[in-house]
Amino acid sequence: MTFDCVVKRVKTSAQAADIFRSLFVNSAHSYWLDSSRVNTGYARFSFMGDDSGPHAHVVNHRVGQSTTVELPSGETITHNTDIFSFLDSTLSDTNVRTETELPFDFRGGYVGYLGYELMAVTEQVKGRSSQLPDAQLLFSDRFLAIDHHDNMLYLVALHDGDSSGARYWIESTCDRLKSVVSRPAPQKAEICQPTAVQKYLLHDKSRYLANIGQCQEKIKAGESYEICLTNRVQIPLRSHGEQEVFETYLILRETNPAPYACFIKNKAFSILCSSPERFLKINRGGEVEARPIKGTMPRDENPERDEVNRTALSEDKRFFSENLMIVDLLRNDLSRSCIPGTISVPALMKVESYATVHQLVSTIRGPLQSSVTQCVAGCFPGGSMTGAPKKRTLEILNDIEGVPRGIYSGAIGYLSLNATADLNIVIRTIVITPTMAEIGVGGAITYLSDAEQEYDEMILKALAPFSAMRRLIEQPTPGEPHSEQMASRAVAQMDDAGMSACKGYQLTRCTALQSRLDFQLFETTYATRDQGVRHLERHLRRLQSSALCFGFPIKETHLRQMLSAHCAGMQPDTPYRIRAALNASGEFQVSAAPLIALTSDVVDILLAPDQGFAPQSSKNEYLLHKGTLREEYDRAWRAAEEQGAFDMLFFNERDELTEGGRSNVFVNLDGRWWTPPVSSGLLPGVMRSVILNDPAWSSAERVLTRADLERADAFMVCNALRGPLKARIVNRAFA
Repeated sequence: MTFDCVVKRVKTSAQAADIFRSLFVNSAHSYWLDSSRVNTGYARFSFMGDDSGPHAHVVNHRVGQSTTVELPSGETITHNTDIFSFLDSTLSDTNVRTETELPFDFRGGYVGYLGYELMAVTEQVKGRSSQLPDAQLLFSDRFLAIDHHDNMLYLVALHDGDSSGARYWIESTCDRLKSVVSRPAPQKAEICQPTAVQKYLLHDKSRYLANIGQCQEKIKAGESYEICLTNRVQIPLRSHGEQEVFETYLILRETNPAPYACFIKNKAFSILCSSPERFLKINRGGEVEARPIKGTMPRDENPERDEVNRTALSEDKRFFSENLMIVDLLRNDLSRSCIPGTISVPALMKVESYATVHQLVSTIRGPLQSSVTQCVAGCFPGGSMTGAPKKRTLEILNDIEGVPRGIYSGAIGYLSLNATADLNIVIRTIVITPTMAEIGVGGAITYLSDAEQEYDEMILKALAPFSAMRRLIEQPTPGEPHSEQMASRAVAQMDDAGMSACKGYQLTRCTALQSRLDFQLFETTYATRDQGVRHLERHLRRLQSSALCFGFPIKETHLRQMLSAHCAGMQPDTPYRIRAALNASGEFQVSAAPLIALTSDVVDILLAPDQGFAPQSSKNEYLLHKGTLREEYDRAWRAAEEQGAFDMLFFNERDELTEGGRSNVFVNLDGRWWTPPVSSGLLPGVMRSVILNDPAWSSAERVLTRADLERADAFMVCNALRGPLKARIVNRAFA
């Protein structure tokens, strides 16, 4: 297929952020490849667009599965091939013509990301299953290009014969540009202290240092020369909107401007990237370039000390060896796709300075003889994120890290219809879902590495993105504190009940538990194949807290893997009920089954006292935990089901409303939603927390009585499996 290119060039004084906000931020799929730091010869142009073009489509791929194409009509086409084969075939069969000479390479094509786990395709190393697609790319047939040197804006539209639609889009977009509102750029984020990041690490300091030790053992054994070890910063988020996510990206680009930054948004998640590192660029002349980074030193506010750090970076033997090994690795990778004997290194270990760090950067070039996609696949994942030798090191990392990297360590950018490409290395990046943010961080481990220094460097790399997104971090809310607070409070309550506790908030197994060796903690929620487990991080946080209280060992990484495996085996477009149980030995059991739909939008609710159930004690410490010591509650909701109702509401010894057998309750009084406090005696449910954190619900805690329930304007019940449900009280006498 051949496209023709319609172009209009206009002078603009509008800022890229204002243009994107006005034109693309509300689209279902949109992108901004953003040269927020313009480097002469490396980054001059920014590109932005969305899925509104007539030929636009979204390509998704998961390792081991087919590649799917979502068309604008909503139809999905399945290709039984991997993403690189799909791209190679599609791009080789498609080209573009333009009568206008353009100063940039991009002519439309695929824009998006290639995730790290695609190493299963390129290096035949099967990694862990990521919750997000392993690749997602938007075919962009209409876009804007911004020349930051000349303040020129190019409007580009492709067509396949009839240019009228392309010209109409260009003119209408020009009209929309006239109404772009200029807003001041946000202030840079104040860089936080390392301790602010440390509490959100997936692998804490002791675990990360142990992982470094494992890497060095592998190096000593001759299995690798350099191992690029990584970690994750995983942060629960408060309720937020799409606009807040975009504003967070604007803070990030001010705080840590980078030549290969980007903002990518789709229906399920957003990518906020401030990468300083180029993976590969292939220009119209067929030259391929890689610019790996290896070697990092912190910036200093004092110019003299800052220069000392810069000089120290350029002279450090450890960084020299790290960088040189990756340069050799990339020379080897490029040799697969370039003319033999032509690879050059025009810049070796040059220092580049960014907002929080100095970096050691090298440049490798060569003339391409393969296709663009074959070159990308031949070098993927980028050697600066793996180590050397690549394949064996990938296997080592897979064993040591134990979790998928996902988008982090992959590549973001474009593969153009005119056989050009420009892709970054995904570092200094935040991936944001409705409930969680994740930042990948790490560093290269060699024989000479000092473990404490490597840990500090890893934290240093997280500071800029973490500081930029602090505004979205979830704050503790009444009834569901963070895990340490939960554990502390649970211990205190158990001590009040006469039970013993030990140092570190871990409880000895009390008499009740010793007599119930089958006691388990569990989480039940909603899941799908594509979206994974809903509110996963909230469930894991609660499970970890309870495990800490009862002294249950818990391997979170193993549970994540089990959940991912179950989700991967689910039928598409089918909701599931998934349950994860943890016993006292640290063993998990995970089960899943299709979720049966409710028969009505409004559920019937019974009242426990009316059905012969006794009041529940507000001092029952087990109510804080979702576990199997809730027989009375289970008996109640099952009894309600037998009578055609959904659940049954309990009261405590003070006649205060508490909770349902399998749900929390919210009552609307005088225009505001209220839910009983934890002190009344109830489980702080995950969906309850979601609602309390969402300003749209205008909800809060207060003691509620039966009288409040009877005079309520409305009421609802909720749980993580079903979400919030409109409810009504029904009076059915028990037999």
